[in-house]
Amino acid sequence: MKKLLLLGILLFFLKNSTLACDCLRTESFCETITNYGSNGTNGYWVVHAVLTKKTNDQLKFKIKETLSGDYANGKSFLFNKGDVFDFEGFIEDEEYIFHLIQPLSEPQFYNYWCGTEYLKIENGKVVGFIQQGIYEMPLNKFMELSNCGVTKPFLELKPTLITNNTFILSPNNWPPASTIELAIVNSLGQIIHAQRMEDISGIQSVTIELEGVSSGVYYCRLAYLGRRQIVKLVIVN
Repeated sequence: MKKLLLLGILLFFLKNSTLACDCLRTESFCETITNYGSNGTNGYWVVHAVLTKKTNDQLKFKIKETLSGDYANGKSFLFNKGDVFDFEGFIEDEEYIFHLIQPLSEPQFYNYWCGTEYLKIENGKVVGFIQQGIYEMPLNKFMELSNCGVTKPFLELKPTLITNNTFILSPNNWPPASTIELAIVNSLGQIIHAQRMEDISGIQSVTIELEGVSSGVYYCRLAYLGRRQIVKLVIVN
Protein backbone atom coordinates (compact mmCIF):
# COMPACT_ATOMS: atom_id res chain seq x y z
CA MET A 1 0.00 0.00 0.00
CA LYS A 2 2.81 2.38 0.93
CA LYS A 3 4.56 1.58 -2.34
CA LEU A 4 1.41 2.44 -4.32
CA LEU A 5 1.03 5.71 -2.39
CA LEU A 6 4.66 6.65 -2.99
CA LEU A 7 4.30 5.76 -6.67
CA GLY A 8 1.21 7.97 -6.95
CA ILE A 9 3.00 10.92 -5.32
CA LEU A 10 5.99 10.43 -7.60
CA LEU A 11 3.78 10.36 -10.72
CA PHE A 12 2.00 13.53 -9.55
CA PHE A 13 5.25 15.45 -9.18
CA LEU A 14 6.62 14.11 -12.46
CA LYS A 15 3.49 15.20 -14.30
CA ASN A 16 3.49 18.68 -12.79
CA SER A 17 7.22 19.17 -13.25
CA THR A 18 6.80 18.21 -16.91
CA LEU A 19 4.06 20.80 -17.34
CA ALA A 20 6.18 23.41 -15.62
CA CYS A 21 9.13 22.63 -17.87
CA ASP A 22 6.91 22.91 -20.97
CA CYS A 23 5.76 26.34 -19.81
CA LEU A 24 8.95 28.25 -20.45
CA ARG A 25 7.01 31.52 -20.57
CA THR A 26 3.42 32.69 -20.14
CA GLU A 27 1.63 33.16 -23.44
CA SER A 28 -0.15 36.43 -24.14
CA PHE A 29 -3.92 36.58 -24.67
CA CYS A 30 -3.48 36.66 -28.45
CA GLU A 31 -1.00 33.78 -28.41
CA THR A 32 -3.34 31.74 -26.23
CA ILE A 33 -6.22 32.15 -28.69
CA THR A 34 -4.03 31.53 -31.74
CA ASN A 35 -2.41 28.38 -30.32
CA TYR A 36 -5.68 27.02 -28.94
CA GLY A 37 -7.41 27.52 -32.30
CA SER A 38 -4.53 26.00 -34.26
CA ASN A 39 -5.18 22.71 -32.47
CA GLY A 40 -8.46 22.45 -34.36
CA THR A 41 -10.52 22.78 -31.19
CA ASN A 42 -14.07 24.03 -31.64
CA GLY A 43 -16.51 25.39 -29.07
CA TYR A 44 -14.70 28.39 -27.69
CA TRP A 45 -15.68 32.04 -27.46
CA VAL A 46 -14.00 35.39 -27.06
CA VAL A 47 -16.47 37.69 -25.34
CA HIS A 48 -16.80 41.14 -23.80
CA ALA A 49 -18.57 40.54 -20.47
CA VAL A 50 -19.55 42.36 -17.28
CA LEU A 51 -19.43 40.89 -13.76
CA THR A 52 -23.05 41.03 -12.59
CA LYS A 53 -22.80 39.14 -9.29
CA LYS A 54 -20.02 38.11 -6.94
CA THR A 55 -20.39 35.89 -3.88
CA ASN A 56 -17.80 34.26 -1.65
CA ASP A 57 -17.80 31.19 -3.88
CA GLN A 58 -18.89 32.25 -7.34
CA LEU A 59 -18.63 34.89 -10.08
CA LYS A 60 -21.46 35.46 -12.55
CA PHE A 61 -20.85 37.28 -15.83
CA LYS A 62 -23.19 38.48 -18.58
CA ILE A 63 -21.98 38.72 -22.16
CA LYS A 64 -22.30 42.21 -23.64
CA GLU A 65 -20.77 41.36 -27.00
CA THR A 66 -19.54 38.24 -28.77
CA LEU A 67 -16.17 38.97 -30.34
CA SER A 68 -15.54 35.49 -31.74
CA GLY A 69 -17.49 32.23 -31.77
CA ASP A 70 -21.22 31.56 -31.92
CA TYR A 71 -23.46 34.53 -31.16
CA ALA A 72 -23.96 34.59 -27.38
CA ASN A 73 -24.93 38.17 -26.49
CA GLY A 74 -27.01 38.32 -23.30
CA LYS A 75 -26.00 34.86 -22.09
CA SER A 76 -24.41 34.31 -18.70
CA PHE A 77 -21.56 32.12 -17.52
CA LEU A 78 -20.12 31.24 -14.12
CA PHE A 79 -16.79 30.72 -12.42
CA ASN A 80 -16.53 28.89 -9.12
CA LYS A 81 -13.86 29.86 -6.63
CA GLY A 82 -10.67 28.08 -7.56
CA ASP A 83 -11.42 28.20 -11.31
CA VAL A 84 -9.65 31.55 -11.68
CA PHE A 85 -6.27 32.61 -10.40
CA ASP A 86 -7.24 35.96 -8.90
CA PHE A 87 -10.80 35.38 -7.68
CA GLU A 88 -10.69 38.23 -5.17
CA GLY A 89 -9.49 40.70 -7.79
CA PHE A 90 -12.81 40.71 -9.68
CA ILE A 91 -15.22 43.55 -8.91
CA GLU A 92 -18.96 43.76 -9.67
CA ASP A 93 -19.97 45.89 -12.68
CA GLU A 94 -16.44 45.87 -14.08
CA GLU A 95 -15.92 44.62 -17.64
CA TYR A 96 -13.55 42.03 -19.06
CA ILE A 97 -12.51 40.23 -22.25
CA PHE A 98 -12.66 36.45 -21.76
CA HIS A 99 -11.47 33.45 -23.71
CA LEU A 100 -14.07 30.77 -22.85
CA ILE A 101 -13.40 27.15 -23.74
CA GLN A 102 -16.33 25.21 -22.33
CA PRO A 103 -20.12 25.28 -22.87
CA LEU A 104 -21.71 28.52 -21.74
CA SER A 105 -24.26 26.62 -19.65
CA GLU A 106 -21.49 25.36 -17.37
CA PRO A 107 -18.76 27.04 -15.32
CA GLN A 108 -15.75 27.95 -17.42
CA PHE A 109 -12.33 26.60 -16.51
CA TYR A 110 -8.88 27.91 -17.32
CA ASN A 111 -7.28 24.71 -18.56
CA TYR A 112 -4.72 26.16 -20.91
CA TRP A 113 -1.59 25.74 -18.79
CA CYS A 114 0.58 28.63 -19.98
CA GLY A 115 -2.12 30.93 -21.36
CA THR A 116 -3.70 34.28 -20.53
CA GLU A 117 -7.45 33.71 -20.47
CA TYR A 118 -8.87 37.13 -19.60
CA LEU A 119 -8.12 40.85 -19.81
CA LYS A 120 -9.62 43.78 -17.90
CA ILE A 121 -11.35 46.78 -19.49
CA GLU A 122 -10.61 50.04 -17.69
CA ASN A 123 -11.68 53.50 -18.92
CA GLY A 124 -12.23 52.23 -22.46
CA LYS A 125 -8.87 50.45 -22.56
CA VAL A 126 -8.00 46.75 -22.56
CA VAL A 127 -5.44 46.04 -19.83
CA GLY A 128 -3.36 42.89 -19.33
CA PHE A 129 -0.91 40.67 -21.22
CA ILE A 130 -2.39 41.34 -24.67
CA GLN A 131 0.64 40.56 -26.84
CA GLN A 132 4.35 40.25 -26.19
CA GLY A 133 5.38 43.73 -25.04
CA ILE A 134 1.80 45.11 -25.12
CA TYR A 135 -0.12 45.46 -21.86
CA GLU A 136 -2.62 48.24 -22.61
CA MET A 137 -4.50 49.62 -25.62
CA PRO A 138 -7.87 51.22 -26.50
CA LEU A 139 -10.69 48.69 -26.92
CA ASN A 140 -11.28 49.70 -30.56
CA LYS A 141 -7.57 49.14 -31.35
CA PHE A 142 -7.68 45.77 -29.62
CA MET A 143 -10.46 44.74 -31.99
CA GLU A 144 -8.15 45.37 -34.94
CA LEU A 145 -5.41 42.95 -33.84
CA SER A 146 -5.10 40.52 -36.75
CA ASN A 147 -3.89 37.48 -34.81
CA CYS A 148 -6.28 37.69 -31.86
CA GLY A 149 -9.18 36.10 -33.67
CA VAL A 150 -11.59 38.63 -32.21
CA THR A 151 -12.43 40.80 -35.21
CA LYS A 152 -16.12 41.65 -35.16
CA PRO A 153 -18.28 40.08 -37.87
CA PHE A 154 -19.12 42.64 -40.52
CA LEU A 155 -20.71 42.87 -43.96
CA GLU A 156 -19.08 44.27 -47.05
CA LEU A 157 -21.48 45.66 -49.64
CA LYS A 158 -20.37 46.05 -53.28
CA PRO A 159 -20.85 47.92 -55.48
CA THR A 160 -22.06 51.09 -53.80
CA LEU A 161 -23.01 52.45 -57.23
CA ILE A 162 -26.22 50.59 -58.11
CA THR A 163 -27.10 50.53 -61.80
CA ASN A 164 -28.85 47.17 -62.27
CA ASN A 165 -30.83 46.73 -59.05
CA THR A 166 -28.28 44.22 -57.71
CA PHE A 167 -25.46 44.29 -55.16
CA ILE A 168 -23.39 41.70 -53.31
CA LEU A 169 -23.19 41.20 -49.54
CA SER A 170 -19.99 39.51 -48.33
CA PRO A 171 -19.95 38.37 -44.66
CA ASN A 172 -16.56 38.47 -42.91
CA ASN A 173 -15.63 36.55 -39.73
CA TRP A 174 -19.19 35.27 -39.83
CA PRO A 175 -20.88 32.64 -37.64
CA PRO A 176 -23.04 30.23 -39.67
CA ALA A 177 -26.79 30.47 -40.19
CA SER A 178 -27.21 34.12 -39.20
CA THR A 179 -29.98 36.56 -40.12
CA ILE A 180 -29.55 39.86 -41.96
CA GLU A 181 -32.18 42.60 -42.08
CA LEU A 182 -31.65 45.36 -44.60
CA ALA A 183 -33.52 48.49 -45.52
CA ILE A 184 -32.77 51.08 -48.18
CA VAL A 185 -33.85 54.57 -47.21
CA ASN A 186 -33.79 57.95 -48.89
CA SER A 187 -32.37 61.19 -47.49
CA LEU A 188 -35.67 61.82 -45.67
CA GLY A 189 -35.40 58.50 -43.83
CA GLN A 190 -38.24 56.93 -45.84
CA ILE A 191 -37.85 53.20 -46.51
CA ILE A 192 -38.02 52.34 -50.21
CA HIS A 193 -37.03 48.69 -49.86
CA ALA A 194 -36.85 46.23 -46.95
CA GLN A 195 -35.73 42.62 -46.89
CA ARG A 196 -35.00 39.91 -44.32
CA MET A 197 -32.51 37.16 -45.15
CA GLU A 198 -32.34 33.97 -43.08
CA ASP A 199 -29.55 31.42 -42.52
CA ILE A 200 -26.80 33.47 -44.14
CA SER A 201 -23.37 31.87 -44.07
CA GLY A 202 -21.66 33.13 -47.23
CA ILE A 203 -21.68 35.69 -50.04
CA GLN A 204 -25.19 36.71 -51.09
CA SER A 205 -26.48 38.41 -54.21
CA VAL A 206 -29.31 40.81 -53.35
CA THR A 207 -31.76 42.02 -55.97
CA ILE A 208 -33.94 45.01 -55.17
CA GLU A 209 -36.92 46.38 -57.06
CA LEU A 210 -36.40 50.10 -57.61
CA GLU A 211 -38.94 50.92 -60.31
CA GLY A 212 -39.99 54.52 -60.01
CA VAL A 213 -37.12 55.39 -57.68
CA SER A 214 -35.23 58.50 -58.72
CA SER A 215 -31.50 58.43 -59.24
CA GLY A 216 -29.65 59.82 -56.23
CA VAL A 217 -27.99 59.12 -52.90
CA TYR A 218 -29.54 56.53 -50.57
CA TYR A 219 -28.50 54.57 -47.51
CA CYS A 220 -28.57 50.84 -46.83
CA ARG A 221 -29.21 50.00 -43.19
CA LEU A 222 -27.97 46.54 -42.18
CA ALA A 223 -28.86 44.80 -38.91
CA TYR A 224 -27.21 41.51 -37.91
CA LEU A 225 -25.89 39.78 -34.78
CA GLY A 226 -27.05 42.64 -32.59
CA ARG A 227 -25.12 45.19 -34.65
CA ARG A 228 -26.13 47.94 -37.06
CA GLN A 229 -24.25 49.17 -40.09
CA ILE A 230 -25.05 51.94 -42.60
CA VAL A 231 -23.64 52.01 -46.13
CA LYS A 232 -24.04 54.98 -48.47
CA LEU A 233 -25.37 54.04 -51.93
CA VAL A 234 -25.70 55.90 -55.20
CA ILE A 235 -28.56 54.60 -57.35
CA VAL A 236 -28.61 55.34 -61.06
CA ASN A 237 -31.72 54.41 -63.08
